[in-house]
Amino acid sequence: MNPKERKEKLAAIKESLSRGLMSDGFVKNVCNVFFRFNDCGSVLRDEVYYGSLFHGLEFELLSLDGQYFAGSHEHAEALLEYYGGRIYRSEYCHLAQDPRELWIWEKDILPENRGEHGTNLKPMEYDEAVRVLFDIV
Repeated sequence: MNPKERKEKLAAIKESLSRGLMSDGFVKNVCNVFFRFNDCGSVLRDEVYYGSLFHGLEFELLSLDGQYFAGSHEHAEALLEYYGGRIYRSEYCHLAQDPRELWIWEKDILPENRGEHGTNLKPMEYDEAVRVLFDIV
């Protein structure tokens, strides 16, 4: 894939992931890693698995307010080491017709950090998450 095709695919993925955002939500990416904030809820594992197949480019996704990640083992380990929580291999994607090594990292939102409608009052910060995943801390 040439750089122009890759750029087009990344833009299409970003557009797809931007659907269903709240008014102050956003999607940003660094290479193939996308960071999403304040969406209306979704199954990230499915978005990453089926989205990668649909767009023809594997990508990873971190929900900053949901404290949930679907992607590489290396990035899941980095999140675990810095933020705590737990990681596990997504058996669904491993056993699918088009298998992909996909790891999940998740961390429960503490009760004192939950808003009235279950929102996270203390979401992860974008810049900090980028530093953690790309070993800049």
